[in-house]
Amino acid sequence: MLSLFALQLSFEVAVFGVVFTRYLIEPGAILSWYGKLLYKAERSAPWLVKPLGMCERCFTGQVAFWLYLAIYWPLDWIGGCHMVFFISLSIFWASLLVAILDLFRRWS
Repeated sequence: MLSLFALQLSFEVAVFGVVFTRYLIEPGAILSWYGKLLYKAERSAPWLVKPLGMCERCFTGQVAFWLYLAIYWPLDWIGGCHMVFFISLSIFWASLLVAILDLFRRWS
C-alpha cells in the first residue's frame, strides 16, 4: 500500500501534468516557446512529443516515473510494485482531471 504521502504526491503530479500540458505551454503562456518546440518536433518524432508534453496522461506518467525514482531509489521488488501503482494512480488522477475540465468547458 502506498503511504499517504505517496497518494497525495500522485495527485499533485497529476495536477502539475494537466496544468503544464493544458495551460503553461499553450500560445501566449509563460512556456509557449516549449509548446512551439514540441509542435515543430511532432513532424520528426511524434512518438517523443507525447511524453514530453503533448499528452496529459503521457506527460504525467513520465513525471510520476522519474519523481518516484528520485524519491525512492534504490527499489526492491515491492518498491517496483509500488512504483507501478504510483504511476498508474497519477495517470488515473490526470484522466479524471481532464474529464472534469472538459465537462466544465462544455458547460461554459
